Amino acid sequence: MPNPNYLAGVRLEREIVNLLKKHLDSKRYTIIRTAGSHSPVDVVVLKHIENKGRDREYFGIQCKTKKNETKIRSMARENS
Repeated sequence: MPNPNYLAGVRLEREIVNLLKKHLDSKRYTIIRTAGSHSPVDVVVLKHIENKGRDREYFGIQCKTKKNETKIRSMARENS
């Protein structure tokens, strides 16, 4: 039986991915859940830029669940 905390975290990550996909244009954004990567972020959002000098902008989201509380921390970075 999987750990209930792990299942709650996976559920939150999937909810965030689905919410972002619902609200962001799929032609301009790529949304990736980094399942099992053990990276500092759980979800990565890539914004495609038409200007060839800059490929994309991106930000990562770290999802945390706690009893009666959900925290989301995002880390943003723009390519120059």
